Amino acid sequence: MNGWAFVGSGENESGEMKSDFWRYDPSKDIWDQAESVPLPARRGVASCVIPFKGIYWVSGLDDSFNRMATISRYTIRISLNSEVNVFYNSDLESVFITELPFTSVVRIFSVHGKLMTELNDQKDHYQVSTSTWSKGVYVINVFDQSYKFMVR
Repeated sequence: MNGWAFVGSGENESGEMKSDFWRYDPSKDIWDQAESVPLPARRGVASCVIPFKGIYWVSGLDDSFNRMATISRYTIRISLNSEVNVFYNSDLESVFITELPFTSVVRIFSVHGKLMTELNDQKDHYQVSTSTWSKGVYVINVFDQSYKFMVR
């Protein structure tokens, strides 16, 4: 996605469940730890990339071998001014917005135009709870850029 390869989650050689996330830059032949992605530790997860939509993780097994019935998405959006990451986690009922310029005003609207929240704390990241929001599509506005996500 966007020229990088991503790998994450799973289990190490000691049987410890992992939730870390790594990216590979083939142009530089370098691996580095990607931005923090709040995924639960799991193994046997199915994943795919949908161009212009993001990386999706589906199902898997938790550390007690219980089947997980969740879908998570990680999205990287690149604008001329900055790289803003939007990640919705259905398990945590939260949207994560990272890599923001410190002077950003972030507004989240329902698809019908209702302002759900406005954030202006001069932070480079936010976790916004969506637990009381209706299911549906929401739009994050940062400067002149817009990012969509879906609450399920």
